[in-house]
Amino acid sequence: VLYKELHRVKAQTRLSKKLDLDAAHVFCQWQCCLQMGLYLNQLLSTPLPEPDLTRLYSGSLVHGLCRELLASAPSVESLLSMCPEAKQLYEQMFNAMQSSAPPESFLPKGKSHSKKKRQKKQGSSWPKNKVGTTSGTKCGHEVK
Repeated sequence: VLYKELHRVKAQTRLSKKLDLDAAHVFCQWQCCLQMGLYLNQLLSTPLPEPDLTRLYSGSLVHGLCRELLASAPSVESLLSMCPEAKQLYEQMFNAMQSSAPPESFLPKGKSHSKKKRQKKQGSSWPKNKVGTTSGTKCGHEVK
């Protein structure tokens, strides 16, 4: 049931071609989670069968899920409600993490303004009409 829903979202995403940088970031986070999950499974002598990564690691799926989640803002629990086993596994993993991590790890984070901070730190922004690098600079940042 969960796979069919994910497949539907993936198919809808293929219709719209616009790339969302936030979705690309989510895709990278998803990739890291999958990789760490595989490492953990291997570290524990493979108690779980290796997943089919072609079904889980899909840019169009992540892009579509991100767009759909941002539009409706449902909770994780409501998303997993269609698959009781997935919801139970999520709750067990979340409770295990919550009991071992400090409480401030679960506070919501604000938007990062790191690009603006970098520009303020440098004194001015990189000129838009310059191409390439010049002596003393590399990719718009001074070499120290």
